[in-house]
Amino acid sequence: MTTKLKTIDIKGTAYATVNTRLKYFRENFEDYRLTTEILSNEGGKCLIKASISNDKGDMVATGHAYEVEGEGFINKTSHVENCETSAWGRALGNFGIGIDAAVASYEEVANAIKQQAEPKKKRVRESVAADIQTIRKDELEAMLQVCPTIDDETKLWWLLTKEQQADEDIKFWFEATKEQLRAV
Repeated sequence: MTTKLKTIDIKGTAYATVNTRLKYFRENFEDYRLTTEILSNEGGKCLIKASISNDKGDMVATGHAYEVEGEGFINKTSHVENCETSAWGRALGNFGIGIDAAVASYEEVANAIKQQAEPKKKRVRESVAADIQTIRKDELEAMLQVCPTIDDETKLWWLLTKEQQADEDIKFWFEATKEQLRAV
């Protein structure tokens, strides 16, 4: 069930973000369930399994993710959330949503690029922004509209370039999204 979704460009390869995959899933598979199970979360190491069940309760796809607290910028504060998002992306990809190019989530690809480009001890926010091609402004607005949590909104903010973070429209969008998520 390969479905063409809106993608972003990372180093010349098109990737459907987990937000895009999740939005498509919620809109087109209303009777299906996406569940998350923490298999392990000890010593700063998190392993999560995401499962998709059909309307009859049969499991139709799974995805696993592993993250280590403190490895990379996002994992300094949000390794569990990052792990869950990656597991969702893999389960949705294994289900056939957003896999035109690859099953990996945007976050996994960005992390792989970052690790290849820098020595392990020099992983900082500026290098992540340099390694990821700029997210187009119209794509960013759409991505914000489907952010499920403030943590996801914050993760997205830190992937922007300094120029994007200085853009008044983008600042407004992020603040408005944060207010909407707080109200939920």
